[in-house]
Amino acid sequence: SVRRENACGALRFMASTASTRYILGRTRGVIPALSDALVDVDASNEQRIRCINTLILLSQDPNVRAFMLKVPSLPAALKKAAIDESAQVRNLVCVCLSILTKDKPNRPIIGEIFLDAAVHILDLASAFDDVQPRSKNNIRRRLRGRQAADDDDDEEAIPGVLSDMTMESLSHNDVTCVVGNKVESKQQNVDREMKTAPTHEVYFQARSHALKVLLDLSNTPHLTKDMARHEALLATLIRLEGALKAADNMLIMAIVTNLTRHSGNATLLAGNSTFVSALIRAVGNATDEECRKCALYALRNLATESDTHKNLITNEALFQTLGRQYSTSSDVDTRIAILSVLQNLSNDAAFLLMVPCVPTILSDLIQKSNAGESDVETHMACDIMATLSKWMWSANYTGAQAKDIQLGGNGGNDFGFKTPAKPFLSTRAHDQWM
Repeated sequence: SVRRENACGALRFMASTASTRYILGRTRGVIPALSDALVDVDASNEQRIRCINTLILLSQDPNVRAFMLKVPSLPAALKKAAIDESAQVRNLVCVCLSILTKDKPNRPIIGEIFLDAAVHILDLASAFDDVQPRSKNNIRRRLRGRQAADDDDDEEAIPGVLSDMTMESLSHNDVTCVVGNKVESKQQNVDREMKTAPTHEVYFQARSHALKVLLDLSNTPHLTKDMARHEALLATLIRLEGALKAADNMLIMAIVTNLTRHSGNATLLAGNSTFVSALIRAVGNATDEECRKCALYALRNLATESDTHKNLITNEALFQTLGRQYSTSSDVDTRIAILSVLQNLSNDAAFLLMVPCVPTILSDLIQKSNAGESDVETHMACDIMATLSKWMWSANYTGAQAKDIQLGGNGGNDFGFKTPAKPFLSTRAHDQWM
């Protein structure tokens, strides 16, 4: 109704002033009322947009942000709104959640309500990745194609967007969208969206904000375990890796790196050949050096667990990619990251089996062990060479053959050499995202 729209607009206007946000947020009934209006089936798109804009403004106050999700009705409302039929509402919900995740106590609650919705948002944006900017005909064709798929799957049709939004306008401006209260069929919904000439930028904005939320969640240990076991989410991140704009690719690689930090995830992820192949592809093909480093840190994290060595050491593409990048990279930090992967893998006797597959690795290691560009690089190259020489001596001393070397072993015990294996390098995340 008009009265409700005006009330939502009045609350949004009051929340636009920083000095009034705490008072408004602590006023009994305000946040529950916004939560109810956000998911009311009779609420217009305009009302929902004004409600979520008000919540965004309130969440910018750290004192309000700390207790907002303790209001029982708000998490459920945000969960439902995150898969709302309106792309604008979904986008604004992602903005709100990206602000709320700044407070670590909020992350477990957001993790419970957002992982499934994140897959939905990422998939919707993927439908428009090959659409040229502001091409109405392409948007119409894509909406029709999505409608046909929705008819098969009995899902809701993709709604369009009526105007562009910038990061500033997401928090400070309402976006008009006239939907009305009438119930529309799927075809009527799509026809209306095509007539209003939607643009696809808002889908990409929602995806970027969703990735920022996931990045914050991936820094929470128990949520990281849930994310690594969320098959749909993991498959979507792998599929999008390297296919988006540079900033979004960086977010995906940072999320992936954080997923590999925790030992409970290493064996699971190393056993996922698609996941490992995506990391190898990022090392070899990434156009951004930071993305390449993130992929290398993820591989290093996986290699800290001896249970993962069987899957990694037998991957010839991994060694070929590492050898090629080490020979050609001019970035010292990248080469050190490559050495850190090899150093962890070299603690397994089976590492000997893969060295002949990439002869350049051995020659490069010998060269860097004599004169690396940094003390760290020289030390790591020497360490790997020393470990290799240990395995070679052990094999010669015991008369072991290649067939005697077991994959994923526990150091020198594969050869009957009783000295314990060296400790692995610890896991790490990309410093930029800590």
